[in-house]
Amino acid sequence: MSDNPVFENDSRENSFSPLPYIIVILALTAVFALAAWLPPSASGHGTHESLGLPPCGFLVITGIPCPSCGLTTSFSHMAHGHIWLAFVTQPFGFVLFLLFIYMWVMSGYAIVRKIPFSLVTGSRTMEWIQVILLIIMMLAWIYKIYIMS
Repeated sequence: MSDNPVFENDSRENSFSPLPYIIVILALTAVFALAAWLPPSASGHGTHESLGLPPCGFLVITGIPCPSCGLTTSFSHMAHGHIWLAFVTQPFGFVLFLLFIYMWVMSGYAIVRKIPFSLVTGSRTMEWIQVILLIIMMLAWIYKIYIMS
């Protein structure tokens, strides 16, 4: 056993609870249901406005789409089975929707296998996924600026 507590195996940290996974499953189910309920905007952005939300402030003020511009529209397209439209509307939304499906399925798997949530969220793989998602988001933002200019 090490004298350094950082390297000790703290059973509280790695204990299993299904609650975080259940929260993920419920939250993603709500996102999928909302995306299926919303009709996608033909303009490629602004679908969120059908919820009574204002237009994107960043777009209104600068005339440039924000990094998340078209995400709701892309999600709505995916939920309606319009895969190509989802991709060309907002590539990051397309990728994020697929990741959400994966997370939904893997959360169920983790419950069955009793995998501690801390092992998933604290993994090196999770760090790399975040970096890759940030790069994809930035590339999709450049794409969105190009197609909307």
